[in-house]
Amino acid sequence: MKHKILILEDNTDLRHILIEFFSENGIKALGAETTKEAMSIYNENNSEIKLFIIDLWLPDGNGMDFLKTVRKKSNTSPAIIMSSVITEDVRRIGKQLGVVAYFEKPFDLYALREKVKGAIGPN
Repeated sequence: MKHKILILEDNTDLRHILIEFFSENGIKALGAETTKEAMSIYNENNSEIKLFIIDLWLPDGNGMDFLKTVRKKSNTSPAIIMSSVITEDVRRIGKQLGVVAYFEKPFDLYALREKVKGAIGPN
């Protein structure tokens, strides 16, 4: 079975690029535009999601708030934050929430892929 990752990104083009890119690399990626949509996908697939890739600024909230909610549901899968601005506060809060990497947009897809593979391990 392929690992599943959940990508929470409101930019439709970037979200689709990431989903396709990971699919080509043997990783099943589920995509969400909003925190509400991401929570719905998470609730349907929670035991299979091995990693979260989360944008911070979303139409209906903040990616860190989504991650806090997931952590309250006892999911400890690692997370990667991607954003155009990553502050020290984001890094401090992220460390407490199991964030393993930060990617400032624009970023290198191949570097992201390697970080994802390292975080989820072999299929």
